[in-house]
Amino acid sequence: MRILVTLFMRAGHLMASGVLLIAIFMPLFSFAGDLRLECLLTNGNTCDDFKTIQLVCLLGSLVGIIMVFIGGIILRDDLPKNQTGSSQCPRCGSVVDGPGALCFNCAQPGF
Repeated sequence: MRILVTLFMRAGHLMASGVLLIAIFMPLFSFAGDLRLECLLTNGNTCDDFKTIQLVCLLGSLVGIIMVFIGGIILRDDLPKNQTGSSQCPRCGSVVDGPGALCFNCAQPGF
């Protein structure tokens, strides 16, 4: 499944699309729920259309949430590949970010 997702979208695009789906479908879900409640209070049992609209909005939001989670998992798995190599401080031996970086333990530039 990961291959299919990475073929179509990058992780950032996947997360942004998921957030967009959530932002679109959540207000529609709420609005359809209000209309359904009003219909139930006035008409009785003839409100199946609003129930269907709510179900479609719920599924759209669920797809958006799944897209955000999958994008986050892909980003988490890809982070070690994108990080640069680290080096050690010559004075105290702690790990610094890279060549020429400042060691926060002993305040000496790394090499």
